[in-house]
Amino acid sequence: MTEFPKPDRKIRTREERLLRERQYIERGQMRHDCLVRGKYLCEVCGKSLASQGFEFHHVCYGSGKRLQMESLKTTAALCPKCHRSAHSGEMPTLERLAAWATKYGYEEALMEISRRMEKITLFGEDR
Repeated sequence: MTEFPKPDRKIRTREERLLRERQYIERGQMRHDCLVRGKYLCEVCGKSLASQGFEFHHVCYGSGKRLQMESLKTTAALCPKCHRSAHSGEMPTLERLAAWATKYGYEEALMEISRRMEKITLFGEDR
């Protein structure tokens, strides 16, 4: 049986650090692009994010989906009120998010939003 040499701890740590730095920069760029796409307005209600602050809503979340599917196509810039209502499964907010996904042609986001809306309609809750 052939034994492989153990990787040098310093190299692995440096590679991990560089990977994390690259991911951090890419996420920052994605969030910037998300704000620019929405013209610094909430992508659900249209209110200015400059006055209320903003939060990024990951349309695909749970069970590791958020990091696997994180992209500009699955992230929306929302005001805190719309972000809370999106996570609590309020149907008007989800309908507006579905319209947002349709407007930009974001199929993955639309499928996830539709799945969530269907669960709420069938079961009365998002679990």
